[in-house]
Amino acid sequence: MFEISEIKRNYERFDNHRIKGIARNDARGLRDEVVPILINEIKKRNLGNHLIEWINAERRKLSKYELEELKQKVKGSICENCKQGRELKGFSFRTMTAILINEFVTDYRLIICEKCGKKKRRKSAIWTTIFGWWSVIGFISMPFVLIGKIKASMQEDKQSEQIIESFIEANIGTITIEKDSKEVIQKLLKEFNQIEDYS
Repeated sequence: MFEISEIKRNYERFDNHRIKGIARNDARGLRDEVVPILINEIKKRNLGNHLIEWINAERRKLSKYELEELKQKVKGSICENCKQGRELKGFSFRTMTAILINEFVTDYRLIICEKCGKKKRRKSAIWTTIFGWWSVIGFISMPFVLIGKIKASMQEDKQSEQIIESFIEANIGTITIEKDSKEVIQKLLKEFNQIEDYS
């Protein structure tokens, strides 16, 4: 691990482009003691308050109450699949296609209504059951994939909460900058749920 004095020297040597890149892309993962060094460089170089606002937004620590409030906003959004106002849930499932010596696995993580999520998960299970066996690797791994699907459906509620919390954490910067706006959460859900149909 780098010493703070060494990090400070490195940041002083970085050009403006590199400093902006760290602020935009790496702020969340920085050690607490490194953040003031980065902010100081931004101020010293007059790179703009918007970068400092972004760093603070990305590093926002949610209280339990704030997290629950944001989760309710996510769950209360419109389902991007059917455009209905049903409560949203998180779904995670895997679709497998095996052909001769090749195996193609696609992992899906979606936040959509329960009706749409179960329908998509069922289509994935049918596709995998029919087309997942047709290679040596597929034949060997198929029982484990099917067991995984059964386990996932049994832990549906826990998995849903984890997916929604993960979505909030990944987008906390944008959500914070936009004042926890429902419209922005809806837009982020639209981006999150971009999937290709496998049937």
